[in-house]
Amino acid sequence: MRNKIQSLSYVFLALLIFFNVSILFAENSVKEPPILNVYHWFQMIPEDVLKIFEQETGIRVNLDVYDSNDVLEARLLAGKTGYDVVGPSAFPYLARQVPAGLYKPLDKDKLPNMKGLDPTILEKLATSDPDNKYALPLLWGLVGLGVNREKLEERLGKDTPLDSWSLLLDKDKMTKISSCGVTLLEEAADIFLPIYLYLGLPHDSNKREDLEKVTATLMDVRPYISRLDSVRSADDLMLGNVCMAMHWIGDLYLAKQALSEQKNMDHIEIFIPKEGSVMWIDSVAIPVDAPHPDNAHRFLNFLIRPDIMARLTNKTYFANPVSESLSFVKPDIRQNKNIFPDAENMKRIFINVPAPASFARQVNRAMMKVRTGR
Repeated sequence: MRNKIQSLSYVFLALLIFFNVSILFAENSVKEPPILNVYHWFQMIPEDVLKIFEQETGIRVNLDVYDSNDVLEARLLAGKTGYDVVGPSAFPYLARQVPAGLYKPLDKDKLPNMKGLDPTILEKLATSDPDNKYALPLLWGLVGLGVNREKLEERLGKDTPLDSWSLLLDKDKMTKISSCGVTLLEEAADIFLPIYLYLGLPHDSNKREDLEKVTATLMDVRPYISRLDSVRSADDLMLGNVCMAMHWIGDLYLAKQALSEQKNMDHIEIFIPKEGSVMWIDSVAIPVDAPHPDNAHRFLNFLIRPDIMARLTNKTYFANPVSESLSFVKPDIRQNKNIFPDAENMKRIFINVPAPASFARQVNRAMMKVRTGR
């Protein structure tokens, strides 16, 4: 009997060891390799931030960059991108990509740093991603004007106020300004809403007649616009190659700061026109077929840490949605109301809101007309 009991004990022990080894093997077999593939905006995520993540986690980051939401969207729609983290802008891109099933739902238990995100920014992002199910806000900013004051005053007179979208949208002014170069951004999401505000139209209008007024206003000045561009315009303004650029405020300040070490930039002014402007939000999300989703969650949680968010803002001159990061942000950025608008200035700042598909098609056709100039 004792031998039988002993034999059974050995069998039980062997089975226990077998199951424990099997479980351990199973766990190891599904553990992700220390790799993360990121596809994001050019210069949006600094190299030193990636190095900190690699040092803290042992996960190697492969970063590819793009300069247009359309480029990102084309890759996502093609499928099998191999990317673990991407950075779509909220509207209209994230708003139409979420229903298309392009993203994996976030596991918020793996994102404890979400508690530090500004509820106001989350609410704005939720217009494109209901319940913030698929994306986190990363950086946000405003569209404004950068001008060479000296060149504009030569053409318009020193008494001309430099605080309005009329500099870009008034045909009489543009006929005088265009000789020194004027650039426009490339996407309807950046361009159209400010013109609605300039014309006194509701920023969220889906009326065809309002869109036609906006398009007509743009087409009146289109012959005087040098090019539509989101890559070179900020530097070109600082270098004197153009004298006015409709651009993202952060990029304008970044270019001014970079070149101010080489030449005086006092003649360059950057501002949000008095009529108001549009706010954009760039997010981070995980593609539905991401090969390393656990690593992706670790990276997202890392990015929204206050000290890391501050690094992004200090590098890009864009605002971020983590209030606790402000103590790490450079004072000249933190106190700049064009980058971090106060409550009063936020009253004239609006976000694009999702529109019916039929109206979105009208907007696309209008934007194509502006791009081609005919």
